[in-house]
Order: sequence, then C-alpha cells, then structure tokens
Amino acid sequence: MTAGDEAIAGHHHSCYFPPMLAVPKIPSRMTLNEFLAWAPGDSQMWQLVDGRPEAMAPANRTHGAIQGEMGGLIRDHLRQHHSPCSLIVTPGVVPRVHSDMNFRIPDLAVTCSGYQTEEAAITDPVLIVEILSPSNQAE
Repeated sequence: MTAGDEAIAGHHHSCYFPPMLAVPKIPSRMTLNEFLAWAPGDSQMWQLVDGRPEAMAPANRTHGAIQGEMGGLIRDHLRQHHSPCSLIVTPGVVPRVHSDMNFRIPDLAVTCSGYQTEEAAITDPVLIVEILSPSNQAE
C-alpha cells in the first residue's frame, strides 16, 4: 500500500466519501392540518395531493421564463386598472373540494382578499395559473 493509499484508507477519506446523512421519513398519508404542522427540514417545496405529500421539482428554464412573463403581464394589468387584487407567485392554495386532504402550490394566483398576518394559503383566489409541463399535464 502506498502513502497515498494509506491516506485514502485513513481519516482523510471523508472528502471522497462524505458521511451519510439521516433523511427524515416522509409520511405516506397526512391530513391538511398535519401537513401544515409538518416540518420536513429541507428547502424543498412540498404540496399535499389527496393526502400524500409530494415534493415539487424546481422549474426548468422554459417554465420559469413563462412564469415570469405571465406574472409580469398579470401584475401590469392589475396596476393599470388600479385593482385592489394582488399577484402571488407559488402560493399555497387549499381547494374547496377535498379541502382536508389537499394543499396545492400553483405557479401563480391572484387574490383580492386582504390579510392581517402571514398565512400558509391564500384565501379566495380569483385566478389560478398552472403552467403545464410533461410531468404535470395529466393532473
């Protein structure tokens, strides 16, 4: 064994083989209240779909460009018409159907409801925009 092999076999190997991190267990089923109280401990965006938590993939370049352009057009329209409504990017939305099992995160939404404190979900959206991609088109 050479000196280099000994260094790799010894305590210096951590740069080649980082220690394994414990990954928190993701619950298989949750209610809306459990989901809102859940803290997965990562920066991943999650939504609750029919009681199942689902990680959301980051937007690709085309998706992000469309989202930015549409958001700008909607924001400009609201400003030009002196609307009391506001555009929210990737808001939390609790649908009226199966509301105890769903917390969705669309690309854009418009709400005309005011708020006093931060909320996990917007209330009464008047417009919801979901940009279709091959991964979400079936939904």
